[in-house]
This record gives sequence, structure tokens and C-alpha cells, in this order.
Amino acid sequence: MTSDSKLAVMREVVSLEAKLSSLSFSHYGSIYFASDSVEGAVPAQIIGDVSPELKEKIARTFTIGPSVDRSFWNKERSTMNISRGPCSSPEGYAISICHREIAWIRQFAVPKAPDDPLCIPTAQNSPQEHVLLLEKYLKVVPRLFNIDRKFTRSVIWHSDLHSSNIFVDARPSRLVDYQGDILLKRPDNFDDLDDKRKTEIKQQIFKSILFQLYLIETGERNPILAETFNLDHGKARRLLVEYAGDTCDDDIVSFRETLINIERYWKELEVEGDCPIHFTEEDLRKHSQDAERWNEVQDFFNHIEGVVKRDGWKSSETYEAALQFFVDLRKVGLRNMKWKEREDFERQTRWAEK
Repeated sequence: MTSDSKLAVMREVVSLEAKLSSLSFSHYGSIYFASDSVEGAVPAQIIGDVSPELKEKIARTFTIGPSVDRSFWNKERSTMNISRGPCSSPEGYAISICHREIAWIRQFAVPKAPDDPLCIPTAQNSPQEHVLLLEKYLKVVPRLFNIDRKFTRSVIWHSDLHSSNIFVDARPSRLVDYQGDILLKRPDNFDDLDDKRKTEIKQQIFKSILFQLYLIETGERNPILAETFNLDHGKARRLLVEYAGDTCDDDIVSFRETLINIERYWKELEVEGDCPIHFTEEDLRKHSQDAERWNEVQDFFNHIEGVVKRDGWKSSETYEAALQFFVDLRKVGLRNMKWKEREDFERQTRWAEK
């Protein structure tokens, strides 16, 4: 895509987000046609300054019912009798996530073998550790929603809208999902760099500029969303709920880190009363050890970022390089591992045979 094309699509994304968030609803869940008669669904009532005729039409046509988010249906969760909404408040939705995970862990979580290479922090392998942290979450999360309700409105939203999910002319658009360092000008030694590094810097500058333009456009066309981006400790609030939903299959370290930050910044969060959770010095020491091992894994993914993304996505141009990397990695692993560890690794990496 040309730079002008990317800019045009970015503006379309901003326009789409503005339209999606222009209406607020009374409940949190997923939206259905009323004619589908979904069990437990309620009429989709609009909150805000719209005509009575439009409110009535939408309430007749649509309902808000149980969430279809895959986190509520993944693995055995699909067969469990758990609350999936609709919820009448954002804190109710956040609490339902926690109750869901505690119920699943107690019924179905199976600790991995101690020598499993995918089980790096010790706490990751302990269902009880997950439950203890989720119980801490239950103590703090209702109080974190004591903020202006404009930041927690129920709106129609794409919860996973990022550049890898936007396709233009059947190709990933690679637009504004930029998470690297912001770079708006060339370094002083730019002329001394090799061509590959120059290209990387040019791409980084363009992505940085596009991201800044996205923020400017959003501020003009969707000011509440722009305010949300700048909410004090907004990331800590958001990640706490996000990480609570998948600590067993994802990682416990990030979830614990958000809880530690909630305690650390409790006063800055302007929540009344003392923080209801506490981590001891011993807790923090163990967390630091887990985090160090976790960071080693993240360093690995950072190292291969230019070849394959963390979610497994790669462009057709980098496919052969990505495959060769894992082929070589497999050879090194098989050469250095022994006994059961080698046997398991060999079985798990057969896809990388050549």
C-alpha cells in the first residue's frame, strides 16, 4: 500500500470507531436480533440524547444477551453453567470474568509436568496461585470503576481491531497498531548506517507519524475515546481485567504485575479507603524471580519480531526465513536435550522438520 492509501484507511478506521461509539446501551454483552429470542437477552435500550422513535425501534429490533466472546466459551467453559451476561454495569461484567475463571480452574485446571518447557514461572503451574490472585482481583476491581461513566459506556465495539485484522485488497494493511518506540526524525548518524537499517528507520518514522495522526484524528472526531487513551492509570485498569480472563493459558506474571501496580498506585487512582490487597516483601521477591524468567522468553520473541509476530503472523516475504529459523532452533534443541525433555521437544516441533 502507498502512504496515501494507508492514511486514507486510517481515517476510515477513525470514522468507523466514531460511529460505533456514538450510541451507548444499558447493558454489557453481545447484540442479537430480537427475532432470535436469545435466552436471557434484554431489549437493547439506548442511553443518551436520541429520539424516542429511534430508541423504540432499536429496542424492538435488537437485544443484548450473553457474551459470545471466545473467552466465555473456550475449552470446557462452553459446557459450564456460568454467567455470560448481559450485565447491567461494567463492574458486573468484570466480576463475571473472574467468577468464570475461578470456576474453570477449580473444575478443570490440570498442572503441567514440572519439566514442561512451557511452564516457566513455578506459580504458573499452581491452580491455587491463580485462584488466590483472582480473589485479590475481586477485592479491588469493583472500586476501580468509580470513575466518570463516559469511560465505561456500553458501546458496539470490535475488541480485537488491530492492523493484522484489517485487510485491504486481500492483504494485511499494517496500519496504526504501532507498539514500538515513537521516532519522528532520523538519527544524526543516519547517513552512516547500512541500507537495511535505513529502511527500518524510515518505516519506524512513517509508523510513528501515522500513529500520531491517528491520535489527532481521534481527538477531533471521537473526543471521548481520545480522553480514554489519556486516562490516569487507564492502562493498569484495562490490563487488570484483560489479564484476569486467561491466566492459566496465558501467563500469571503479567496478571500479578497489574495487581502489584494497583496496590502501588492506589492513592493515585483516587479510590476511597485503603487498598484491600497487599503483597509482602516475600511475594515481591518471588514475583521478581518469576518476572526475570518471563522476561527471558519475551526477549526471545523480541529477537524474532522482524521474522514472525508473537501471534504467529508472518508475511509471505518472511515465511521462508521464519521457517528456517525454527528449523535451526529445532536442531539446536535436539542436539542439546536428553531423555524425556528431548522426546517431548521432538514431538512438539515436528512441524519444523525439513
